[in-house]
Amino acid sequence: MFTSDLEVAQCEGKAVRTVSGIRGQVKKAAKEEIGNQPKRKGGQPREGIARCTFEDRILMSDMVFMCGWADVEIPCFYNPLITALQPRDKTWQGMKTVAELRREHNFSIPVNKDSLYKPIERRPRKFNPLVIPKSLHCHNLKPGETSRLKISRNKAQASNKKADARDSAEIMK
Repeated sequence: MFTSDLEVAQCEGKAVRTVSGIRGQVKKAAKEEIGNQPKRKGGQPREGIARCTFEDRILMSDMVFMCGWADVEIPCFYNPLITALQPRDKTWQGMKTVAELRREHNFSIPVNKDSLYKPIERRPRKFNPLVIPKSLHCHNLKPGETSRLKISRNKAQASNKKADARDSAEIMK
């Protein structure tokens, strides 16, 4: 990402972002670390390698971007309008815009056929049917017969309540 450790030092604390949207921050230049070993024994470690922290784990295939801004001097350009070639009684008139020329000559705006909106044509999606494993089948229910299961559960709960009421009545006697 950088060409020297000096560039890394200038960018310490700046925000970085991966293509997948994981945010991070430049911490410092990597001096003698695992990924920054010299190629030959006694050689210098590579320059421009930085340590960065991220919100989540990033993949080796993720590209890391940093938005950097540089001051650019814009040269001043002064082009005075010289009307010495016209007679003094005439007023200067600049070039006509494209819109003015189109209005005068009744030209329509050119249309690029590739830029027009087209209707979206999608094939209907086909979903596989729902398959319930045999081990999960209860009371020989078929898919969609949940109402029978609810009715049988309600009956079981009602009979349990009646039995509890009988037991409590017998205890009170």
